[in-house]
Amino acid sequence: MAGSPVNVLSQATIGEIGRVVDWFETADVRGLILRSAKQVFCAGGDLGELGAAYDRIHALPPPERAAAARAHFAPMNAHLLRLERCGKPVTAAIAGLALGGGCELALAAHHRVLVDVPSAALGLPEVPIGLMPGAGGTQRLPRLIGVEVALPILLDGVNLSSTRALETGIADELVTPGAEIEAARAWVLKNASAAQPWTRPGWMLPDADSWRATLTSVQEAMLSRTGGNFPAPIAVFECLDKGLTASIDEGIALEIEAFAALIQRPEPRNMIRALFVGAQDYGKRRKADSLPSGIDAMGDALANMLTAAGSGLLVAGISPETLERVRQRLGFANTPPSTDSTLPRWSNDERAAGEDYWFERAGAGPEGRIARVLMNAAAAAYRPLRQALPERDHALVDHAAIRFHGFPAWSGGPIAWLERLEHANPSSETEIRP
Repeated sequence: MAGSPVNVLSQATIGEIGRVVDWFETADVRGLILRSAKQVFCAGGDLGELGAAYDRIHALPPPERAAAARAHFAPMNAHLLRLERCGKPVTAAIAGLALGGGCELALAAHHRVLVDVPSAALGLPEVPIGLMPGAGGTQRLPRLIGVEVALPILLDGVNLSSTRALETGIADELVTPGAEIEAARAWVLKNASAAQPWTRPGWMLPDADSWRATLTSVQEAMLSRTGGNFPAPIAVFECLDKGLTASIDEGIALEIEAFAALIQRPEPRNMIRALFVGAQDYGKRRKADSLPSGIDAMGDALANMLTAAGSGLLVAGISPETLERVRQRLGFANTPPSTDSTLPRWSNDERAAGEDYWFERAGAGPEGRIARVLMNAAAAAYRPLRQALPERDHALVDHAAIRFHGFPAWSGGPIAWLERLEHANPSSETEIRP
């Protein structure tokens, strides 16, 4: 990608991939090598473009958003399906990082050569920042290495070193720096044709006998740990559950539908801003000893505001047990995640139900109102800091609030929540009166 220190999957790059596939399908060549002239193979999607696409989609009337999301994000999947089915060998020569969409591009190759250096890594980091793989990652990765091995990569954003990539089977060869192109060329010349393993007769998942039980166990643990507040892992579980028993075409179609629904939710935009953009800003400012004044004291301000809000709820007649259950359900720090099944959860069926949260919906009951009071009061602790700082500092404040002060990560942070109160206009109540 010209003009950038690293390769990212912009819309222009995805268009170029499509044109390469058009040429490759009919060209009189032995095979194709996917490579980079930079130290990074591909760092994933262009987050700036993703944010712009998010805004365009959300500017549309709600009934039109899913179709717009599919139209924007589906072409990469179509290109990769054609690439892996062209009948000619495709190999990826990876020097450095292949993350997110870059890893998914490599997974569509028939063979992967990875340079054995400490900086090399393969991974799918989307879920921890509120997104999910959207270019076949939920379908190709478990088919290649098994569900049990794939789950930490899909759900926790675990990056694999070169050695670990070889052990799991994502990488087929490790080579010394500078030898990757020749190794890739040699493999292409040895293979007159190539196909993905899951297209061969009799193919089965590597853990065909145990994957369903593994998936159920991990899903239950994840929901217990997160309270079901994060839609991205729920969407991944659905793609695995339904997609791995279907064809690769059907599985990828399920994935793009899940991605199109997820991108309509507020969590991806807010979590990317706080946990990726904000994390980078915070790290740079911390290193330069130039963090905004007062940010380190906000943990105490948050705790005090939550205590005051909780006291008001108790005076209003809310029981201590109910208050604690809702605090746990929201995921504030210093409270274990709630396993109480009587509290509403964000379910698969509600995935595309809109932009609201469980406690904003009709029928959330008294617990929903308690949750609104706690969230709004907690965010209000940061209102003076928000007013005192330029907008460019807001993301790093949200990052600090989540990372160090214990604000719920699914919300995107207190400033994101304050903006939601202003723009989306849910209830801004901060107390329940007796």
